Amino acid sequence: MPRLLVQSCLIAILLGVLPSGCSRVDADQAAREAGVAMSAGDYAKGAKLAGKAMRAAPEKPEYGVLYGFALFENGQHLEARDQLAKTAVDAPGSFVAQYFHGWALYRLGAYGDAIVPLKNALYLKSGQDEHVPDILVLLSRCCLKQNLAAGRPYLQGLRRYRTFGDKPEVYNCLGLLHVGQGEHKLALASFEKALRLDPDNPVVLQNLAVLHDTYLGEPNEATDYYRQSLFRRNDRKDPTNQAAIRDRLRQLARERKVRD
Repeated sequence: MPRLLVQSCLIAILLGVLPSGCSRVDADQAAREAGVAMSAGDYAKGAKLAGKAMRAAPEKPEYGVLYGFALFENGQHLEARDQLAKTAVDAPGSFVAQYFHGWALYRLGAYGDAIVPLKNALYLKSGQDEHVPDILVLLSRCCLKQNLAAGRPYLQGLRRYRTFGDKPEVYNCLGLLHVGQGEHKLALASFEKALRLDPDNPVVLQNLAVLHDTYLGEPNEATDYYRQSLFRRNDRKDPTNQAAIRDRLRQLARERKVRD
């Protein structure tokens, strides 16, 4: 999938909910300056200014989120996690508070914990529809990491969006979920759909090889897909899994000799 929730996008979300007026000079101005600093890549300064805004206006969840995001991008992950968790608890009806709490948990590998705030964000998405695909990506990835069938509707939902509907990644991930659930024929259909969208994709080719090899008991088809994946990786100068693929091809060749 395309890289989701890039920094500029996240900052834009936050800046979009910050007040445009200057009635609360200490908080609002500090928050705007924090956003400008982070847009320039200065997250230490951004955290300092966002913290000032949050302390001046603790009732505004946007400032707590801005502070937590700045901490995270400044490498202070645990402090950011705790800050974003507190803001999400204090503001259960805030889209940005739930969204960024889930985002941080996902980034920290807490996939199971991330699902609840991300689902909350999806429920609270009114007026934020342009960010729905990003939430669906995060939710589907959290489910995929845990082999949860619940990820299927999130991936299927992504197909409605032009950015994702014609990309192989959605169908490749659907295939992986089907494999995890023991639905091998459905996995085959999903991987084949992904391959039609990108016939030279080495990841999809390898997944098809493994499916035929390990789950469908079709070594000849597996061999063909392994070879195609290896060729495409060589073509792209991508060493990923090449050694493992070659080892498996040699093993399949030996097994074929025994059968013959």
